Amino acid sequence: MATPRRNGNATYSACFALLQLSNPDSLSALQTMPEHQSDSSPSRTTSSQLFSEPEWTRLLDYLSISGRQAEVLGLLIDGACDKQIAQELGISLPTIRTYLNRLYQRFDVSNRTSLVVEIFRQFRALEKPSSCSRK
Repeated sequence: MATPRRNGNATYSACFALLQLSNPDSLSALQTMPEHQSDSSPSRTTSSQLFSEPEWTRLLDYLSISGRQAEVLGLLIDGACDKQIAQELGISLPTIRTYLNRLYQRFDVSNRTSLVVEIFRQFRALEKPSSCSRK
């Protein structure tokens, strides 16, 4: 059984655990992610490695969040801290926290890890075949 790299990031570890439980084939993408470095900007891997571009686009459409919220969410899933997100997007730290708080409210969660878990839950719900049969 594969194990996550030790990088001290709870969100990254939560993503790894969710992928391990839901889709073992997705582990190879997560395991090839570059090590998180706290002194550099976050790597942009959300739509290109954790999700395919069509999956990410479909998930964002399904979630019905703004473009900026999607950017913040993507960086959060990548494991970026608030300061890194602010630097990457060129906006202030209080603005990032406002976006995060609105995402928490939208998905009825209270922290980053719960938000990531909820996003993956939403993705899995989106991926399940419909139980409705057409005649």
